[in-house]
Amino acid sequence: MASLRQVAQAIAQLAATACYPNGTAAPSITGAVVRTAADDPRSAQLDADLAAGNAFVRVLPRQNVSREVPVSLMGEQQISVPAPTLTATVDGNTVTFGGTVTAGWPVDVIVNGVAYAYAPTATDTPASIAAALAGLIDGASASGATLSIPDAWSVAARCVSAGNTALPLIRQAQGFIVTIFAPGVDVRETIGVAVKLAIVQTPRLLLPDGTIGMLRLTAEWDNNKPSKELDFERYLLCQVEYDTVNIAATWQIGATIANA
Repeated sequence: MASLRQVAQAIAQLAATACYPNGTAAPSITGAVVRTAADDPRSAQLDADLAAGNAFVRVLPRQNVSREVPVSLMGEQQISVPAPTLTATVDGNTVTFGGTVTAGWPVDVIVNGVAYAYAPTATDTPASIAAALAGLIDGASASGATLSIPDAWSVAARCVSAGNTALPLIRQAQGFIVTIFAPGVDVRETIGVAVKLAIVQTPRLLLPDGTIGMLRLTAEWDNNKPSKELDFERYLLCQVEYDTVNIAATWQIGATIANA
């Protein structure tokens, strides 16, 4: 599940992408360094950055600005659904295996309504899988990666992969504050507009656990009386509504059926 800090880090990453739209190897939108973090900057480092014309974007959760909301009615949500890496092609009474083997991702061959399953190991190949299944099915044989079942009137092959689902336990609406520390009004404006646009254009925020948080901007204002020289600040308040979830493994099945 996504922790409070991880949600803040997701917002900080959104701000970093807004400040470096072409990647960190290219200049930022201000032409100077823009640091982003879900932490308070060290005072000495912040002073040095501002003196050098750089900026800092900080994202922190707001205290006492959180509430529980009704759990999502969607129930379990699929987080990752990888396609099976092993392939199976059924042609008449033969099954030919291909692709790559992922240990523990099983393959089923259903002959005349009876299922035969094999869970590959890390050393298996399509040919060894065909041989293993031939040993399980009466009258079957294997030649290379092809499994033959001469007397079958119905053959199906299913390759399986492992994914993850998330079951919502509670749902919370948490407030966050994005603070922009800039060495001048123009830099503050450039970063402030870019980060604001990033927030309002990303209502569905991808969190580190693969779930989605609903992000919205709630307020913004400037500090026009800097507390220290060269420190011009902008504050963006936002809220993320997200689930605390239990993540569990699930199976994704791909099926190929012929001669049925």
